[in-house]
Amino acid sequence: MKYIKKWSKYLFLFCFFFLVLSLFSFYNHSYDSFWNYSFSYAIARGEIPYLDFNTVSTPFCAFFFSLFLIFSKHYLWYVFGWSLVLTFTFYLLFQLIHHRSFIILFLLLFPFLHTIIPTYNLFCFCLYILLLYLEKYHKNHYLIGFVLGLSVLTKQTIGMFFVIAGFLYYIKDLEVLMKRLLGFLIPCFLFFLYLLFTHSLMAFLDLCLLGLFDFFKFIFIFLLCYF
Repeated sequence: MKYIKKWSKYLFLFCFFFLVLSLFSFYNHSYDSFWNYSFSYAIARGEIPYLDFNTVSTPFCAFFFSLFLIFSKHYLWYVFGWSLVLTFTFYLLFQLIHHRSFIILFLLLFPFLHTIIPTYNLFCFCLYILLLYLEKYHKNHYLIGFVLGLSVLTKQTIGMFFVIAGFLYYIKDLEVLMKRLLGFLIPCFLFFLYLLFTHSLMAFLDLCLLGLFDFFKFIFIFLLCYF
C-alpha cells in the first residue's frame, strides 16, 4: 500500500499536468507554447534551427521535445513529453522539500496558468531543480557542469546566471572549478560542432547574440510572476 500511495501521487501529477497543458495552453494570453511546439515540430521534420526557421534562443529544449514527435507530430505528444518532465521535476522537488512542493505547484499555476507555459523558460526551471538536487545529493561536479551547459543551450540568457552561481560558489576550489568547467564544455563543444556541420554558426550568432538586442527593443511588458 505504501508504494501504491507513493507512485499514485506521481500518476496524479502526470495526469494533472497533461490536462492543464493540453486544455489551457491558449488561456494564458501567450503564443509562446505554440511557438515552442513549432520549433520541436520543425526539428522533427529535419529542419535546421537558424537556417530553416528563426529563434533567438539556444535550441536544446526544442531538440529534446522533438524526440516525442518522431512518430507523431500531434501537439498532444509534445504535451505528453512535458508532462513526463514536469512529473520528474516534482519527483526531485519532493526529495528536496517534501510536501512543501505543492507550494511550488501553486506558484506555477498563479496567476491563472500564466507561468506554467511549456517553453524553454519552464524547461530552465526544471533544469534548475535538477541542479539543486545534484548539489544536495550527488556532488558529481562533472555532471553538474554538464547540466549547466545544457541550461545555457536551453536559454542562454537564463543559463548564464546558473553558470555564474554554479562557479562562483567554488571560486576558491580550483579542482572543483576545473571539473565543472570540463562538464560544461562538453555539451557546448558538441553544439559548436553541430553549428559548424550544418553551416549555421553565423546565423546562430546573428539571431541568438546580436538579434537579442533587437528583440528586447520590442519587449515593454514586465511580468512580476516571471521575476
